[in-house]
Amino acid sequence: MKLKLLPLLLLFTFNMLAQDYKGVAYMPSYRMANLSSLNYNLITHVMASFANPDDNGNMSFDYDIDYFVTTVHNNNAKAVVSIGGGGDFSWGSKVVIYENLLKTQASRTSFIAKIMNYLRDHKLDGLDNDIEGNALALSTFNVFSQELGDSIHAQGLEYSAAIGVGGSWGVNYWDDATLHKLDFMMTMSYGGVGSWNWNIKNDDHTFAKMKKDMEFFTVTKNISKDKVIGGIPFYSVEFPSSPQSNYNGYMKTICSIYNDPQFAGQDPIHSDTLYTTGGNPVYINSIQTIQKKMDYCNDFGGGVMIWEAGQDCYDGSVSLLDSMYAYKQAKSLNAMETGVTEVSVYPNPSSGLLTIQTGNSALLNYTVFDALGKALKKGSEQVVLLNKLSPGTYFIRILFSEEQKTLKFILE
Repeated sequence: MKLKLLPLLLLFTFNMLAQDYKGVAYMPSYRMANLSSLNYNLITHVMASFANPDDNGNMSFDYDIDYFVTTVHNNNAKAVVSIGGGGDFSWGSKVVIYENLLKTQASRTSFIAKIMNYLRDHKLDGLDNDIEGNALALSTFNVFSQELGDSIHAQGLEYSAAIGVGGSWGVNYWDDATLHKLDFMMTMSYGGVGSWNWNIKNDDHTFAKMKKDMEFFTVTKNISKDKVIGGIPFYSVEFPSSPQSNYNGYMKTICSIYNDPQFAGQDPIHSDTLYTTGGNPVYINSIQTIQKKMDYCNDFGGGVMIWEAGQDCYDGSVSLLDSMYAYKQAKSLNAMETGVTEVSVYPNPSSGLLTIQTGNSALLNYTVFDALGKALKKGSEQVVLLNKLSPGTYFIRILFSEEQKTLKFILE
């Protein structure tokens, strides 16, 4: 029996293809080996983290910054350098370097000039102000950040920041005037484990936290939503049952969690909370939670930020970046539908062959997608052979004459 299938109607058009929607990926110097492996279809900006000054204000980065810029530009994304970070320059002994460089008008002017030279010399597209901790608390932070923003904009470059919301550190050290110097700001909507919180065991990776953080800027501060980017973690946080002298081993890459046999029966791809064999809670973002965050950032923000992209899987297993891009593609299918001509495919469900009928119009080509929007097969024949695909739900985008339709079918 021939079954007619109506065009797929999504509830809304996903606008991640819009020019002002940002996909920001942080890449620390120690993960640059994965730089060329990123799925740049999703990424508009890559942040080299972190560059910092010496005592004289000369900037340096622990990797070949020119190779970084060339690789990112070759992939049609913007190459940005981040300053500060969560290490010694924000929390430790090197805070004094920023304290001295920001102390007076003359010292700030000299330091900013060296920063601008660094950006120009290495053909960077902007600067990301990620100064944290004790350096953020300096009384001269805001005047420096505003002067830096003016200099960056005078050169036609972009100025951004990743900012924590809530708690005793973060956005409360930023003046409103400083916030408004930024072209966009990214929420640090995730957390870690340490001596300050190991016994509390709060999950700071949640959708609710990201939503609340973004609303602080869009609602409380009345900042345009296109300037507010939601932060997504690509790492796990385990809370041990007893205090530790060093907690570094309790924050791991998502990939290491996927490949850890103790979590295999807990479905880490679809679960936000896992438990070690010792009963310790481990918090991650499942693919569904990441998709929910992407939807919110699409409707109420200006994009997504990933801390950090080097923690994805590059071993051929589950890639979060690839999954995010496939989800974006699936959401974007509806935007490509045009025309009113009736189209049908049959039989549906199909056992391996699918026939395309386009009335009196000539078929030009088709593309078969899986449920996440990943393109699996292309062709131009009227009868589509599907014997190499697994049973499940698929979509077929059909181009004929001047029109295009997307239909859903089931393969048994």
